[in-house]
Amino acid sequence: MISSDELNRMVIEISLGWKWQDPRSRIPNTPEHKQSWQRLETEIAEIEAKGHMVELPHEWPDLTDYEPGSI
Repeated sequence: MISSDELNRMVIEISLGWKWQDPRSRIPNTPEHKQSWQRLETEIAEIEAKGHMVELPHEWPDLTDYEPGSI
């Protein structure tokens, strides 16, 4: 299961125009994360196409101690 911190971070990175597995990204490279990234990318594009704005989270999640499978 992907944590809310990881989802927040994905929204930020997608909103910044980063693509999946951008070298600056700290999102783990797992099939589950990739699927969530792609779904968020599509949802953000649909929201923006309707003229709306996606609000970014107020905090950048800290994933420095993240280990896949630990959450």
